[in-house]
Amino acid sequence: MLNGPEFERDTSLLRERVAIDQQLATARAALEEARARRDDVAARRAARLRDLEHADQAVCALDDAPPERAPAVYLHHGAPDRGTLTLERGALRFDGWRGSAVLPLDRIAEVELGVSRLPPRAGVPLLGWLRPGRPRPAETLLLIVLDPEGAVQRRAVVADLADGRGWRERVLARQARLRARLAAEQTLTLRRKQTLEALRAASAELDACARTVAAHERTVAELLRREQAVVERQEFAHAVRRRMERR
Repeated sequence: MLNGPEFERDTSLLRERVAIDQQLATARAALEEARARRDDVAARRAARLRDLEHADQAVCALDDAPPERAPAVYLHHGAPDRGTLTLERGALRFDGWRGSAVLPLDRIAEVELGVSRLPPRAGVPLLGWLRPGRPRPAETLLLIVLDPEGAVQRRAVVADLADGRGWRERVLARQARLRARLAAEQTLTLRRKQTLEALRAASAELDACARTVAAHERTVAELLRREQAVVERQEFAHAVRRRMERR
């Protein structure tokens, strides 16, 4: 039988262990809840990362048409200059013997179609004078280019095109895509900004959740340590009592 002090000691240890077990159950529930919230925030952050990647891809994909090129003659200050006409994403560019000319698509007000009859070597230094060749029919682009204020800045002529009609259609189509791109880019830029803000907020929330989980883990670890200490004290008391009973 237990005497008074032994009974009081065992009862105190039992009460202490029950109290720790209750605290431990509460702490474990809080830890699981914190982990679930952390996982939810991590999933939302991963979704925002995907949204950001999709927004960047959407901006890049607004106009992914490759450059188009064709041989042509550009009237450079009234003199023919033979070279290459290139339709880029945002400009119509000519590179020839005399130099280069860049016509931004958003400043080309009109694109008209005309005809030309130039020798095949017109615009080539020396050969254009010595052996120009026989004139041949071709098509010409007549472009009106505006200055930044919207006034007519110059008239550009690109001649000796094998498919001037097709080039006119492609320039007009690229202008339409450029206008659509600018409008869509504004929307996508705003969406990207909002997504980035949401990502930053989710990252901050995830950091806070991680700190909360760590705090609960420390609490649970401390309670487990205290419980183990009580169990060891109980086992020691039982061992002492068994030795006393055998004597």
